[in-house]
Amino acid sequence: MKKIILSSALMMSLLMLSFAFNRANAQVFEGPKKGTSIVGVRFGGAEGLGANVSYDYSLARVWKGSFTIGGFVGYHHHYYTNFIPIMLRTTYRFSVVVPEWEVYAGVMLGGAVVVWDRDSWNRRTEGRFAGDFVIGSSYYFTKNIGVNLEFDLGYPTTWVNVGFNFKF
Repeated sequence: MKKIILSSALMMSLLMLSFAFNRANAQVFEGPKKGTSIVGVRFGGAEGLGANVSYDYSLARVWKGSFTIGGFVGYHHHYYTNFIPIMLRTTYRFSVVVPEWEVYAGVMLGGAVVVWDRDSWNRRTEGRFAGDFVIGSSYYFTKNIGVNLEFDLGYPTTWVNVGFNFKF
């Protein structure tokens, strides 16, 4: 599974780079306009499997990008442990090389429900603090639909996520 996810991430990165090198005039384009909503649906892996949904709302334009705020809900399974993180999310997004290619970084903070389920006699549930650093990239094939690659560096999310973004 790790090989499939890493291969997918590499292929997506190479695809994005090929678009970048085909453009002679490389520059930074402005990110999402103020008031834009972005919904991300992703599946991920590395240290377990998971899925997540995020929502970002563009609050303001800053320099050549946009400052967004939103939320994140996910599910991550690792051996006998299930994690359900619920976090607030903030990112800074901007477009590079071509207007369709968006790059972002941010932070997520919140909580997570953790369920240990080794067997019917050894099951417990508790709440924990959750936090993440987020680095990602999206390429929009149309004005509103794009593919997404995101790396979440924190607890308790999957580390490498691939999916779709929808702008409206």
